[in-house]
Amino acid sequence: MAEKTDIARSLFEAYQKQDRVLGGRLIANDFTFTSPYDDAIDRAAYFKRCWPTSGFFKGFVLEKVVELGDEVFVNYKATIPRSRHNPKIRGVDDAEIVGDRITELRPIPRNFFTQETERRIGELGASCVALVVRDMLVHHTP
Repeated sequence: MAEKTDIARSLFEAYQKQDRVLGGRLIANDFTFTSPYDDAIDRAAYFKRCWPTSGFFKGFVLEKVVELGDEVFVNYKATIPRSRHNPKIRGVDDAEIVGDRITELRPIPRNFFTQETERRIGELGASCVALVVRDMLVHHTP
C-alpha cells in the first residue's frame, strides 16, 4: 500500500496535469470536498466544478506534506497569473485518507481569510483600522 503522503502528492500532480484517470483512482466513491465555496460536495460535483479549475494555477510547489493519523496536511504555494490583486497564493489542504483512497479534502479556510485580509487591508485605506482576530477581519473607523 502506498504511503498516505504519496497519495496526497499524487492527487496534486493529477490535478495539475488534469489526469482525470489518476484522480479517479485516488478519490474514494464516498469522497466529499468542503471549501469556503463548496459545502461537502460529492465526488461527481468535485470533478465537474473543481477539477477543471487547475488551469487557473501555475507552478504548484508542495512545501510540506505531513501525515497525522488518517489525515495528510499539504502546504503549497502557487501562482494565479490572471489575478489582478495578488497572483501568489499559499494554502494548506487537509486530506483524509482511508486505505489508499482520499475520502475527504478540505482546504483550511484560515489561509483563504488571511489572503483576503492581506488584499483588503490596502483597500481600507486611512479611514479604517483592520485587525485579524481568530481568522476574521474586524475593522472600525478610528
